Amino acid sequence: MLVWAGLAVFWAWFSFLAAPRFRRIFGDFRVELPTATRWLLDFAGWVANGLGWVALVVFAVLVPLMIPKTRTDREPDRRPAVVWVLLLSGIVANVISILWALSGTLGPLVTLSQTVR
Repeated sequence: MLVWAGLAVFWAWFSFLAAPRFRRIFGDFRVELPTATRWLLDFAGWVANGLGWVALVVFAVLVPLMIPKTRTDREPDRRPAVVWVLLLSGIVANVISILWALSGTLGPLVTLSQTVR
């Protein structure tokens, strides 16, 4: 559950604090951004300005609750397997999200800094 909550916290931080700063920096240079960067900043804007934050909260709360809590005596207990799948998928989602955010913002930022000279 903490892994999925961590993913929601990361996107909240990125959407409310980091993305507006990057948007201002990129806007000052008036350059065409790569598609992935525009998608990233648009997603962050949706989270910050739309109802995306509600989706983050629902996502962080509902995914861990998908773990089955009851079983019959005839079925083997599958909870450990489900917990591991949710945990590993949460970790993979965190890593992909962080890499996407870093590559989507830092790559164009480095390119801008090299062209300013």
